[in-house]
Amino acid sequence: MCCNVSSQQKTVNNSAQGTNFQLQNFTSDAKNSGANDGSYKGTFLLFNDWKNNGSVQITGKKYALNSVNFNVQNNEFMYKNGEKGIFTIAPNHIDFVHIKNKSFKYHLYKDEHKFFEILFESKKRLSLFKGYHIRILPKSELGMLSRPLDEIKKEEKFYVKNGIELVVLKLKKKDILKFIDKDKQNAILKFVKERSLSYKKEKDILEIFKYYDKI
Repeated sequence: MCCNVSSQQKTVNNSAQGTNFQLQNFTSDAKNSGANDGSYKGTFLLFNDWKNNGSVQITGKKYALNSVNFNVQNNEFMYKNGEKGIFTIAPNHIDFVHIKNKSFKYHLYKDEHKFFEILFESKKRLSLFKGYHIRILPKSELGMLSRPLDEIKKEEKFYVKNGIELVVLKLKKKDILKFIDKDKQNAILKFVKERSLSYKKEKDILEIFKYYDKI
């Protein structure tokens, strides 16, 4: 399978806006860097190219970076530095990473820390996050399912933070309501009905969470 990768890394220091922070070199491993060597279809990277400006905040200090991407398979943010190669940003002490219109935080999920996209953060109630995952469709020569190469599919899951750890959120009415205080559920049901919102659409779920945070 194309997703069986091993990492050969060395720790280096790189300067962004005059201040050093830790990077790890991935130039020796094409698959870890997200590069496609032609043995599979698709990419492990969240964005299709490297034309992405971004920023990373580490222990309160913010650094601007060009040519950044997110390796979904390895759950790592990567920085392309011209001819010097591709590096991953060491996650230690990262407050958040911002690429285009997306912001990400490092959170605990099932005893493991991973990056999740911030959809909505609340200080008093529920916060909503999105996680990205890789699924591999193996190559096949069976009729209409014929695939000459392994195919990489990027999938999304939603998560609720109610306390410290994240919990998977299924986009179903019943599952969403179980996170809502019972004395607020009728107000939520009325709000959804009046605005013809869907429990299956991201933008509508986001609207529900924002409303719940206000009532």
